[in-house]
Amino acid sequence: MKTDDLNPAFSARPASDGERLKNLMRAVSENSPTGAEVLKDAGDCSLLFKEFPGSAGAYLRYFNAVTLNPFCSDSVLFSTLVHEARHAAQKVPEVKNPDIWTKVQLNRVTEADAMAFECAAAFEARKNLPNVWEKFAVSHVKVAKAYVDAVCENTSKSAALASAFKAWFDDRRYVDGYDQKETELFLSYPEKDALTSAQILRSVCRYGGAEYMSAEENFLYSERASFISENVYDTYERKNAAREENLSAACKDFSLSAFSVETPFKEKRYGKNAEREQKLREALSFSPTAKALAENFEKTGARIVFCSPRMASEGSDAFSKTVFIEGAASETEALYALVKGMRSLTRPADYQILPETRTMRETILANRVAAADTGAVLGAVCYELRKENPELWRKFRAENPSQAVAYAKRIRRTGNGNTALEAAFKAFFTDKTAVRGNDEASLSEIERRSKRAGAFSDAAKDFLLKDLSVPGGEKYVSVAAFVSSREASEMDEDIFAELKRIGARVAANGGACDNSAASFCTRPKKESIMSSGKKVGAVLAAWFKGKKAR
Repeated sequence: MKTDDLNPAFSARPASDGERLKNLMRAVSENSPTGAEVLKDAGDCSLLFKEFPGSAGAYLRYFNAVTLNPFCSDSVLFSTLVHEARHAAQKVPEVKNPDIWTKVQLNRVTEADAMAFECAAAFEARKNLPNVWEKFAVSHVKVAKAYVDAVCENTSKSAALASAFKAWFDDRRYVDGYDQKETELFLSYPEKDALTSAQILRSVCRYGGAEYMSAEENFLYSERASFISENVYDTYERKNAAREENLSAACKDFSLSAFSVETPFKEKRYGKNAEREQKLREALSFSPTAKALAENFEKTGARIVFCSPRMASEGSDAFSKTVFIEGAASETEALYALVKGMRSLTRPADYQILPETRTMRETILANRVAAADTGAVLGAVCYELRKENPELWRKFRAENPSQAVAYAKRIRRTGNGNTALEAAFKAFFTDKTAVRGNDEASLSEIERRSKRAGAFSDAAKDFLLKDLSVPGGEKYVSVAAFVSSREASEMDEDIFAELKRIGARVAANGGACDNSAASFCTRPKKESIMSSGKKVGAVLAAWFKGKKAR
């Protein structure tokens, strides 16, 4: 950072201020390794004094300048300098027209990340500069406590930063202050862009070249981070309604309903979609399978959120116990998404969130089993609702032809829902297109994990292929017995080769030797009959020609 004032937009102050700024930078660099790193990452950002009423400092992105309030004590400015310099170092994603959820959470994350580093720097300076830590700890009790607790548990620096980051969201009044400021900047663009929780956290929350929130990339969807005050919600809702009136209903921003609204009395209400949610539940009540599924879903304490298309495309999230449904979706599309989401959140934990150290085979199989089970249960619900909503069954049949045929044939033949579900489950593995699509998604996840140390286990340890049951009923398929069969172990050759390549690369870099992919068997190639067909055709042509000549 530079202490000279390079921006003519700011008035120059006495020369003594320049010396004070240099002393502050020296104090940070000498007493806090984290602070020194932050100042280094800030690059050529300018540092200067500027009076801001009610604020100890600010980062002006347009000027790439950190400003500090000269009337604050050096004990306060020490941590403020680290906080604002961290803003200068942050890699904030550029979104031209963010939707409400993206706008609010992006602003929150940048502030929570800056405070986490501010906390770390103040804590490291506590011996030589005790006033710095005392000032910070008194002002931000929850963040300070979370960081100290993590340090006392001898966790890594990244884990301590993550604890402080998450604790920032616990001070609801402080968070609401930032949210209130953001409402003033909301503009009514007809098209809205959106970022996911993972995209925001991966971009901003970085330390030492790694992502310190990588273990909880869906944190922003959790109950802890998805609250919003009633005043802020109502302000956005008014602007949203005006936007819809001036433009069109299709331009409405549904991302606002992803927040849980907190009233002044600490009561919670989940957006203003209760009436629509109730209609969907009533529509599902005509299906015995869906009714049992809904009962299990209620026990998990999960919620339903109508949101932007980008958020809905991520699917249900077991971490935050949330089913995301696109706000502009039709009733058929909403029912379809709701059933898939409810089944995802009520399935045994083995098939929800996979530990990062599981073998490649376990990852592939768990994702296949989860997809096959979702399709089977979804097929049962769509089939049972085919009279009330024929479009629902047509949609499922078009997207899952193998499972639809298997379920319909078995239920008509036997009338037994268990055997029909089992048939639909196994039919997934005969649909090579569906299996390949699922394997490609798993391969992307495995490739991403392979770039981190300790990404895989060298042996299967904790993975249990639990049997799957009918929603609210008895077991319908023995998973452990089925996945050992050849039918469930077949894989396309190119994906098999890629898994072996990743395993070899990880082992060569000193990671666990994961040879679990060797348990899969490749599908035999379909040999082209073009060449043999041409030969047969030539022989027949010659024979007919010869016969005619005779």
